[in-house]
Amino acid sequence: MKLDLSELIKSPGAVIPFHLEENIEVEGVELLEPVVADFKFSNTNRSIVIEGEFKTTIMAECVRCLKRFPFPLEFSFQEAYTRQDLMLDTKGNLLTDDEDIRSIFEGYVLDLTELLRQNIILALPLAPLCSPDCKGLCPYCGKNLNEGECECSGKKVDPRWQKLLEYKKKGGMRVG
Repeated sequence: MKLDLSELIKSPGAVIPFHLEENIEVEGVELLEPVVADFKFSNTNRSIVIEGEFKTTIMAECVRCLKRFPFPLEFSFQEAYTRQDLMLDTKGNLLTDDEDIRSIFEGYVLDLTELLRQNIILALPLAPLCSPDCKGLCPYCGKNLNEGECECSGKKVDPRWQKLLEYKKKGGMRVG
């Protein structure tokens, strides 16, 4: 969705609220529901300020057990563009070399879909967990330990630690 901000840019002090509910595509991200967004566009006379709050649900994969699960994603952001950022030439082209600005503005028309796409990517969790106490996978047999103990649990020891385990069983080391 594109939004023409030319009237806002001409009106210092103006504030425009905007609500949006849209299905968008983000490469590498499965969105389970439309993005619901509330924007507030403000002309502070020095800059155009865009504030937004969004929410949606994505399909995530737990980093411990690899289970796919719905992950609610809520975020907010604030961006400001100066008048110099939004200056146009006689043909209506932006006079900026900033690729971030060029990717969401075409003249005074703001591409809200691109703005949402960029902010969804920034808000993605780095290490999503299906639950805070996820036990993960057994490092030997690969069984999901959230579903119960595996038969090999605790029996296999990394051969590099075998001598230390034997030492511990003998009584270990005394300190002091």
